[in-house]
Amino acid sequence: MTLRGYVPFYISIIAGNTLSLFGLMLFWLGIRLYSNAQIHWKNYALMLACILCAIYFLYWFSAVKFNVAARIVTMNLLVLPFSTMIGYTLIYSSAPSRPALVFGIVNIGTTLSSIIRILTVLISPQHQSFFMSGWQTGIHTLWMIGYIITAAITFPLLALHKQKKAVLTKSYSHTL
Repeated sequence: MTLRGYVPFYISIIAGNTLSLFGLMLFWLGIRLYSNAQIHWKNYALMLACILCAIYFLYWFSAVKFNVAARIVTMNLLVLPFSTMIGYTLIYSSAPSRPALVFGIVNIGTTLSSIIRILTVLISPQHQSFFMSGWQTGIHTLWMIGYIITAAITFPLLALHKQKKAVLTKSYSHTL
């Protein structure tokens, strides 16, 4: 989004949103690794299919048939499964840590935020500019900023928790 004005509008939309979605997918893979869940080729196929859908629909609703509401709905529909799977994995993992629970709840909040975003877009009229589309855009933007900050704090905490757990397991392994 910072490239707007320097590159064609639809390219900045496609690149910015696709990279955001890809980042969420990497979070999902990282959480699967953190919780010792297997990563099958089907996981990668799902990610590839979602990225291709994002590129196609973002291009279509930016360059071919300009429609801000359709772009917002498309992106939020693609975010829904990943934020839900991250939240579910963290909350229902065996013996979740406090950072895992917090980030799991935040991801369930992201799922709810996406659902609300879809509903508000479908109910209320949209402006031609994403930034002028009203209070729901402001609230959604603040939520996403909060999500990024929470993720930036949570991932080091999850890594420290996993490292501490590994050290404790190793130091007591002789008693097993």
